[in-house]
Order: sequence, then structure tokens, then C-alpha cells
Amino acid sequence: MESSASGSGESQTQKRSVIWMHFTNILEANAKSNLCKNIYSHKNGNISNLRKHLKTKHPTLSLEGERAKRRVEDENMPRCKKNLVSDS
Repeated sequence: MESSASGSGESQTQKRSVIWMHFTNILEANAKSNLCKNIYSHKNGNISNLRKHLKTKHPTLSLEGERAKRRVEDENMPRCKKNLVSDS
């Protein structure tokens, strides 16, 4: 979970996209690039602006490797077992 800085307006929702490895959420609908420190909008959870920034301004950055690494980490996380209740 992301921690919220006091008074910064950040939400405490977990970001699932690998895009967030390269941005810091600031205010409610903005994010700052960790690479170049520019600020971009991401209204209503739409991160296409952030993805476009990475593709055009940082083209040597590969998100595919990070996506695969994150997928392996997710697969290794323990899962909750469903509580089976019999109707007897």
C-alpha cells in the first residue's frame, strides 16, 4: 500500500500498474515522473498520459521486463482460501 503524506491529498489505494514504479502520485489527479520530475495529469485513474510520457520521453525504458517481474511476484504471493460452507 502506498503511504499517504499528511496533507498531500494522496489516496491510500494500491497502484497495480508497473507505470507507478516511475511516478509519484501527488495531489489528487497528478503524478510526478521519478525520472525527469515533470508533472502529468491522471484524472479518474487514467494513466495513458503517464504511459505516453514514458514511451516518448524515456524510450529506452522497458516496461515489459518490469511487468514480467511483477507478474512472477504476484504469482508467488499466498492466496486466500475460500471458506467452504456446506448446506447440510
